[in-house]
Amino acid sequence: MTAKILIIDDIKSNIDLIRQILSNSYYELIEACNGLDGLKAAKELCPDLILLDIMMPDIDGFEVCKRIKQDESIVHIPIIMITALNDIASKTKGLEVGADDFLSKPFNHDLFHYRVKFLLRLKEMSDIVRLKLNVDTQMLHTLEQDTFEIIKSDTRNSKILIIDDDLYNASSIKNDLVSYFVNIEILYKIDDENNIINKIILNDYDSIILNVHMIAIDPMILASRLKGVKQDKYLSIIASVDELSDLKYVISDLNNIGIDDLVLFPHDSNELIIRCRNNIRRKLYQDFLYYNVKNKVENAVIDGKTGLYNSTYFEIYLKNLLQSSALHSKMHALIMIDNDDFKNINDEYGHACGDQVLIMIANLIHNKIKIGDIGVRFGGDEFVIILINYKLDEALKFAKTLQDSINTSYVEAGDAYKTKIKFSVSMGLTAFPDDENESSAIFKRADDNLYYAKNNGKNNIGYNDGTTKILLEK
Repeated sequence: MTAKILIIDDIKSNIDLIRQILSNSYYELIEACNGLDGLKAAKELCPDLILLDIMMPDIDGFEVCKRIKQDESIVHIPIIMITALNDIASKTKGLEVGADDFLSKPFNHDLFHYRVKFLLRLKEMSDIVRLKLNVDTQMLHTLEQDTFEIIKSDTRNSKILIIDDDLYNASSIKNDLVSYFVNIEILYKIDDENNIINKIILNDYDSIILNVHMIAIDPMILASRLKGVKQDKYLSIIASVDELSDLKYVISDLNNIGIDDLVLFPHDSNELIIRCRNNIRRKLYQDFLYYNVKNKVENAVIDGKTGLYNSTYFEIYLKNLLQSSALHSKMHALIMIDNDDFKNINDEYGHACGDQVLIMIANLIHNKIKIGDIGVRFGGDEFVIILINYKLDEALKFAKTLQDSINTSYVEAGDAYKTKIKFSVSMGLTAFPDDENESSAIFKRADDNLYYAKNNGKNNIGYNDGTTKILLEK
């Protein structure tokens, strides 16, 4: 994972220790030896993550964090504060000024990597959403203004569900949480994953605390399924992990699934409350981003027939993507799609049937892309997909899977819909950024590959390896 991390600490040995812990992760590490230099570096370099010590000679870490979270241009950068092991007061104050997480000395290396990786992944997701909002400068300005209000929001009435087949453990967690939260449920009679998932969706919980050592069901599979459910709101999951377990392997699984946080059991009650508050606040921020994209952006840039983005949005989005320093260091892919023989379908079966074909293709695109990717109806029977953080081989695999789904689909037409109309598409794919990073050059490359595919038998996928055009073998 390529990422830029700013370390703000006035003690060189502390910085050296963090460098040693992260040495095999290939991050770009930047140092600032005091709070004022750290603020300047945050503004000028816009890192993906800040590791911030509290005790510094000029201005302390709390003040640095507060200023960053009140600055519209950098409020979205996640901050991990470095604290002493049992310094609950500092952790609470850090939360109040906007810190996204905290790490305690002496460091557990596995936990250190877990918390860094998770916040980098969350930052990447928010960068993608902010990129979508950037089609409207005033909207993005308003978003950054409102972010600090979310940081200060009261989370006492949030709904929390504890899932644990050990009632003693679950009750212990609830007893610690009730000193702050007022709406806590326990689910300890674990029978069926589907029932649990339906309960969570119907009750709109703000946070789930999940025992990852349950016996009744596989908690990792449950967590993976919950994270895979498409919802209008973000689902925060905190893993309860036995401190005697093999943390390295447990954390690897949690990272792969996308679990938001973990607490070690037996737990510190104050830290448990702080982590729950922090994760619910993150959830509110993610919900806020989603709402703004869904209700303020998409209404203006959505194609009415297919529900995909329109060409105007695509052009703005691609331009912003290429200018985004946070996403520019990663590889992405652009796929142009053209319906083979679409005119014949319209002529023989009518435009209503042609519209069904367009909607069918759009639905397949929508169901295949992941969060952060965008599907576009470019015009007529042409579509475009932008895949975020895909290497060329991954993008080719995606394109082939989508084409296979289209080849097995059909629409019905004719009297009483007895005729099944099959259809196919050709695709042109290119990866970027590379030597040519102008949006027009990237689009032309994909378009040229598309027509190379069409001119060589249709129902093909064309791509380029350097200057050489290639057809993907069927």
